[in-house]
Amino acid sequence: MQVLKYHIQKEQFIICKKNNYYNLGKVGFNFMPKVFYLGDIVEMKKQHPCGSYQWEIIRLGADIKIKCVGCSRIVMISRSKFDKDVKKIIKQNIPEE
Repeated sequence: MQVLKYHIQKEQFIICKKNNYYNLGKVGFNFMPKVFYLGDIVEMKKQHPCGSYQWEIIRLGADIKIKCVGCSRIVMISRSKFDKDVKKIIKQNIPEE
């Protein structure tokens, strides 16, 4: 993973390049590269009505399809909403190259 730091208008930013994806974040914040793979288990900010916070990614693209780990309900949401609502990656399923 390649990491670059630079300054814009007196604030430090960081660029992360991993697998040809670029991510931008402020230095000093918990910066998590937003690279997801099929089979990843993620924790969302809001709880599902069944009580679970954990979701498995089953489809990637402009929209992302996720399956609740607690009750197996499948939901499709836009990537921008998904990126905003993900709290952390619990289990990452990185494919071998």
